[in-house]
Amino acid sequence: MINRIIPLLLFIGFVWGQADLDKLVLKDGTTYFGEYSKIEEEIVYFKPHDTPTSPGFSNTVTVRRAQENARTLTNLCNGNPADSGFIATDCDSIDIFVLQAFVDLNNVTPDSCNSCDYDSNGIVDPVEMGLQEWAQGRLVQLEIGQHRGGFNLGIIPIQINSLSFLTNLYLSYNRISSIPATLWTMESLQSFWIANNEIVSVSDSIGMLINLEELGLYANSITSIPSTIGNLTNMRQLYIFDMELTTVPGTLWNLTALTRLDLDRNQLTEIDNGIGQLVNLEILWLSDNYFTELPDSLATLSNLSEVHIGYNYLYCVDGVQDISLIPDWLLNNTYGELYGLYWQNCSEMELVDENQIPRNFKLFSPYPNPFNPTTTIRFTVGNADMHSLRVFDITGRLVETLVNRELQAGEHEIVWNAGSRPSGVYFVRLESGEFDETQKVVLMK
Repeated sequence: MINRIIPLLLFIGFVWGQADLDKLVLKDGTTYFGEYSKIEEEIVYFKPHDTPTSPGFSNTVTVRRAQENARTLTNLCNGNPADSGFIATDCDSIDIFVLQAFVDLNNVTPDSCNSCDYDSNGIVDPVEMGLQEWAQGRLVQLEIGQHRGGFNLGIIPIQINSLSFLTNLYLSYNRISSIPATLWTMESLQSFWIANNEIVSVSDSIGMLINLEELGLYANSITSIPSTIGNLTNMRQLYIFDMELTTVPGTLWNLTALTRLDLDRNQLTEIDNGIGQLVNLEILWLSDNYFTELPDSLATLSNLSEVHIGYNYLYCVDGVQDISLIPDWLLNNTYGELYGLYWQNCSEMELVDENQIPRNFKLFSPYPNPFNPTTTIRFTVGNADMHSLRVFDITGRLVETLVNRELQAGEHEIVWNAGSRPSGVYFVRLESGEFDETQKVVLMK
């Protein structure tokens, strides 16, 4: 009898010691059980012990819906119906752990977000971070940003790749300046949006996101796209507008599944005939660049139904557009919708030196964008003079004049209320003497 008891005690002691060793307590007192490792006191890996109820998350939280957005928390954890209570231990503890890292690293408090403390306990719990969708206890969609709960994140946790069931990640409209290397290992991602941040470069490792179907990098100060983007052959929608691209890699034309490609408002001077490989392309945006001509291979894209090419330098000679140079396939408009063929910047062709443009003449990207029904338009002018700020619809029709008067030099701000306008794409154009600038906005009702 004694010989049988001793091994049992040794076994119990071993399990108890291991559990103590893997007990992780965060600064808010939340307790997790699992394997973890640290580098310079920063947790870089965490794997919970396999238990059916994920007991590592010790606090039970009842979340009340506090936003008008009907999608907010609608599928939390095990798919509870809207406005029902749930126990947070139904959520997998590793996913909760990563969400807690978002809270801690960004010092998120009820005062720093928009009504995100749903249970009014004075702190922002992991399940209160932005818009979340869960399935069978795992996080499958995460949207955090100024449009998703009024958050303003600066850091993405390096443990982000532990969200192994995540398919949609939306981190646009924050102040994020870098993307951790671990994010590029998230092969589950199908949709990734990190627009309107402070990103200046994209790693070659982006080519590892082989299941990605949607990518939004727009409105960052990115100067180049790595050639490895050509690995993302499942990509259907790519939005890389309002950046600082001077070229695009030839491998971009490997993305033959693309249906939408937006290259508006960059510094591109040419597009080669390789674009003709995008046989499924339906909508193409090329406006506000420095194109002087377009490749003939565009004529072969039979699925192309909408093309935007305004505010370039297409077929300009001596400051005016020479219609005789426009190829027949473009002149005869083989597409369903062609916008901007005759909206070209021919008169500005002599302004080849960027330094001629006053540093304090700038039309900033309206915010919010997309919007409903108001957006704020901020701009600066360098001198006291007549200035105009006008809004055009996608056909080039003037729909509203917001400013047409003399303004003092400096920064100005106008709120446009588009409540009476239909949903769609609009162009805000600032003109001041010989200088002008355009920004695209999207009204979504």
